[in-house]
Amino acid sequence: MASLGLVLLFILASVLACTDAKGYLYGLKQNASDGIESLFLEEIDPDTAQVVRRGQFDHYELAGQGLACIDDTEGIYFTVATNSSARDIVLLGISLKTLQRLHEVKLPFLQEGFVGVGQYCSFDPVTTDIIVEGRDTQVPHEHHLWKYNHKTGKIVSLTRVFNTGMVDLLGGFSVLDFDQGIDWLQLAFNDSGRIGDRFFGYDTDSGFLLNIINNPEYLATGRYDPQNQAIYGVGSRIIDKEPGFEHTLVEFSSSSAAFQVKSVLPFINYMGAICAFDIRRRLLYVFMSNTTHPGMQNGEFELAERYCLILKQRHGRLPSLCNKFLTAPPPPKLPSMDLVSINVDSGKVFAHPQLCEEFPLCPLSIEFWNRE
Repeated sequence: MASLGLVLLFILASVLACTDAKGYLYGLKQNASDGIESLFLEEIDPDTAQVVRRGQFDHYELAGQGLACIDDTEGIYFTVATNSSARDIVLLGISLKTLQRLHEVKLPFLQEGFVGVGQYCSFDPVTTDIIVEGRDTQVPHEHHLWKYNHKTGKIVSLTRVFNTGMVDLLGGFSVLDFDQGIDWLQLAFNDSGRIGDRFFGYDTDSGFLLNIINNPEYLATGRYDPQNQAIYGVGSRIIDKEPGFEHTLVEFSSSSAAFQVKSVLPFINYMGAICAFDIRRRLLYVFMSNTTHPGMQNGEFELAERYCLILKQRHGRLPSLCNKFLTAPPPPKLPSMDLVSINVDSGKVFAHPQLCEEFPLCPLSIEFWNRE
């Protein structure tokens, strides 16, 4: 009887250990020192937003948001980057156990003016393929989907993608629903001068285009939750009261192509295309803040001005914050960002410790991995 009790205690302890096992976020950021472009992959405590470990990878350039994906079965972090020595666009694979480079494969993508714009990366746990997308080198105005398997080293063409008319999204994203076998790509379109974005759903096996849907909730990031068989991300909508818009937690179903607003999030600033998901704790991680100064500097001002004009084209008017922003003097410093965790079931904010004092210092992509 005593031995049975010990066995039960051991089983209980094992279950609790597995349930409470803590995972970490892994964020990739750009750094340049002594004329050398380098990437830093940081292991981040999701509860405190403090960096635990850091790996450095010289001669790589990353300037786009959300260009990473993770093989969470093997603990390998993949990102689309540019090898600054060879000037090749590559898929870089980094071990999360050792923070050492494991893979580098040249991708057949056309180099954009902005590194990483119009490029995506998704991991399919069913096939262990990495699905990457970028501008086609052979056909003008088109993108191309490829599948790479790091276990076999093979890269094969999946399909050519919708003609975007020379328009790419800065801060667009992709998300793979591996239960339905659909890779959703957020792509821009130019319809006789009317610019917007839609989601294009491609079959991950055949490459067939399964669906094209509008983006009514202006979803700007997303992660797939196999438990609820839904995609969760942050969207935006214009409102009539200050500051003129609000950010929302949005649920999207691949099977019904329906969007549902789960909650309104109490933050003003948001970095699109960057998020991670902890399925055990049911937490979606995003970068948001409530820094109130609307002004920005230099290139950031130009990009935000362009975004405000797109909002005006979509809705026929500018949000009030855009009016303030476009006439505001440059601030003494850029907005900070918090690491915001949101429970996707309740829609409530769980925590929001500060991650970076100014948003250009934040990682350009994050992924979650549980070491167990």
